[in-house]
Amino acid sequence: MDRESAALANALVGKPETAPVWELSLFGGTFVAEDDCMVAAVGAPCEVIVEETRRPGDGRYVVRRGDRITVRGKVGRGARVVVAWSQVGGVPLRLAEPVSSLATGPLNLCPGPQASLLLLETLIETPWTVGVHSDRVGLRLNRADAPTHAHELPSEPACVGAVQWTPSGTFLVVGPDGPTLGGYPKVGVVAEGDLDRLGQLAPGATIHFQPIGWDEAMALREAARSRLAARIGAIRLHGGLSSR
Repeated sequence: MDRESAALANALVGKPETAPVWELSLFGGTFVAEDDCMVAAVGAPCEVIVEETRRPGDGRYVVRRGDRITVRGKVGRGARVVVAWSQVGGVPLRLAEPVSSLATGPLNLCPGPQASLLLLETLIETPWTVGVHSDRVGLRLNRADAPTHAHELPSEPACVGAVQWTPSGTFLVVGPDGPTLGGYPKVGVVAEGDLDRLGQLAPGATIHFQPIGWDEAMALREAARSRLAARIGAIRLHGGLSSR
């Protein structure tokens, strides 16, 4: 759900930014190295324990065949840690700053195809709470005064980030494993530049929306892509990786 963290973790171990990764919740995970390799953990604050040595997250580390590696999240900002690995050689390296997907502040929201069914102020004036049943399929947003409705619509395509309004008043933000079709009114769409931030919202987190237009959303997307490309370029330039 956090593409930025995945891209940076892969860059740290010398892989293409879209290579497969492990995505862990804050419960973390434990692995055993089948060969000498580099392992990177990026995203929510965590610690990486190689055998009995504890190291901070947002970096890469050398591990040896047979080493036991535990990645353990810390309660606080963020909800997911991305782990990447490769058999290239290199030296330990940490990111200079946290991923921007952990940034605080309002989420940028564009109008959805059924935005006229709900007053914009209903979405933006009061904060929402991420529900405990949120996952990669979608985030459930709740609040005590959420409006209900009785609109019946035919199913139509839904994209990642679409904010669907359920009859009960729960708002569903479609995630990367969510349905491609939906019949609930789509009253908004989270701007693409903020989608990675959705992946770092833990149950119980409080969020606000702020309205923006589609042109502004596209500009924010390009700015985010440029920042990520610059960070990946810096890693590749100074990473000190070598083939084995």
